[in-house]
Amino acid sequence: MTPAVIFVHGLGLTGDVWAPQQKWCKEHQIESVALTLPGHGSRRNDVASVTGMVDEIIAATQHLEKVILVGHSFGGLLCALAAPKIQNIEHIILINPLLAAKQIKRSFFISMKMGEFAQQFFGVRKRPGKFAKGSKWFWRWSIYPYCLMCNKIETIEKLYLEIKSIARVSLAMLTSYTILLSQNDELLTPAVSKNSITVPFSGHMLFRLSPEEINRFLDRVLLRQMEHRV
Repeated sequence: MTPAVIFVHGLGLTGDVWAPQQKWCKEHQIESVALTLPGHGSRRNDVASVTGMVDEIIAATQHLEKVILVGHSFGGLLCALAAPKIQNIEHIILINPLLAAKQIKRSFFISMKMGEFAQQFFGVRKRPGKFAKGSKWFWRWSIYPYCLMCNKIETIEKLYLEIKSIARVSLAMLTSYTILLSQNDELLTPAVSKNSITVPFSGHMLFRLSPEEINRFLDRVLLRQMEHRV
């Protein structure tokens, strides 16, 4: 049986950003869920905490027979924290993941400043998700979170402090994982390991800048592995 896929977005985004990957899953009759985390998008008024988000990921897996977690950036951190507590997990795919607290200072600072700018000039508080469909330029120049999120700035500050207290996620706790890295990432220092694969595209939002590459990898992990088990 092909595992279901649970997609977990990064800071300031929503589940909608996984549209290219969910379309691929639908075309291949693979069940998928793209979570929108508390404090983000339509849930921007919900209380956001790392612990609460991890609990939601775990809860999303409980009605499924087997699952693959796919997490981007901050979502990669959440997946890495949730995975050891999930019994039915087959594999974890981390895309440009945030795994060490020392990585977050710059990205969170930019998120807060650009979030303030977007709220002031784009009116995103009134129009959550209004700019969800952007060009590659839109994604490459990191405009995406601030037009999508409508997050409260205090939520970002709170999460920043929580992640600092975690310090670092140990990859040794993960039994089966792959890290997909952009050739160049404007926000994070690559979390290189023996299970890292560098994709020849630049940009933190790899799965939006080059969705076909990510979909090819999903094909390899989901479909080809399942064929070998038959």
